[in-house]
Amino acid sequence: MKLQRVKIGNSLEEIFLYIGERISYSSDPTIVILEAGHFSSSCGPDWQAVNTLKGALDLANNIIVEHGKKVRVVLALLVDDLGLSCGIDVCSVGENNTNVGDSLPNELISILKDSSIYKPKQFVISSERAAKNRGIVKLKNIIKRKGPAFGSIFKLEEDGRQQKFFFCSKDGEKVFLADIKDWVWSSRCPLVMGQHYFDLHKKISKRYPYNWPQILIDFSSIHERGKVNRGAELATQFLSLEGVARSYEIVNICFADEEGEVYTVDYFSI
Repeated sequence: MKLQRVKIGNSLEEIFLYIGERISYSSDPTIVILEAGHFSSSCGPDWQAVNTLKGALDLANNIIVEHGKKVRVVLALLVDDLGLSCGIDVCSVGENNTNVGDSLPNELISILKDSSIYKPKQFVISSERAAKNRGIVKLKNIIKRKGPAFGSIFKLEEDGRQQKFFFCSKDGEKVFLADIKDWVWSSRCPLVMGQHYFDLHKKISKRYPYNWPQILIDFSSIHERGKVNRGAELATQFLSLEGVARSYEIVNICFADEEGEVYTVDYFSI
């Protein structure tokens, strides 16, 4: 069945036009990753997860109709299997969180199956718990190597019986990534998101082993704006440390209402 353009709201139209502009700058196909449907494995999907997943599918449909072979669209979803509750100074881990399996809640599966562009084998599901563990390993390696970034971009400070690991953002703010007490590491939300964006770039690069530009569009709620933006900035630093030459952009769109008309858009790139 031939795809037809569907009606989308102002927020998605803004992203659609931005993607079109970026595609026009590249002679190679552009990889567009649409990550939506974020939900807690302990609570299940809420209205935000449902609405963003539907919106991402509509946006994907219109991108494919408009740009055809000039684009490769990847659908992705991040599962909160940690239960991190983010405050100003601390992130606490909730209880009774299950591990991510191969299945999604029936409500989200139904939405995906109703879409003609959904292909299960190409759908990317990621875990916050896995990102947290890999993020801690990455920080340990940064300390071990003690390269130029350690001490300038990344800092380890003593605070009584514990050590705190910080990332220096472009605006000069110290972003708390993890603490170490009695050799036990505890991660914070920006580290989880930064490692996740880094991992997602690596996964997609293996699927498309060419030097094609990537654009990640992450759909979030407005109360997550701080952690996803700090995570996006951290991911660009992680990738820069590895000398990644491929263009990678992260666009965070955060919604404050069910209708998707109150939102923010933030852009990050390497």
